[in-house]
Amino acid sequence: MEHFLSKELIWTRKPQQAVVTQETVEIVTEPHTDLWQRTYYGFQNDNAPVL
Repeated sequence: MEHFLSKELIWTRKPQQAVVTQETVEIVTEPHTDLWQRTYYGFQNDNAPVL
């Protein structure tokens, strides 16, 4: 398994709480965050953290 260094990753939207190690990425999201783009009823929400 190829390992990555956390300093090589870039946050597009940084969360208030996150821990990135060689083995895991743990993100604590805020309420009502999501990455839904297109639903049949027109809902869109694009505000979740992205690494």
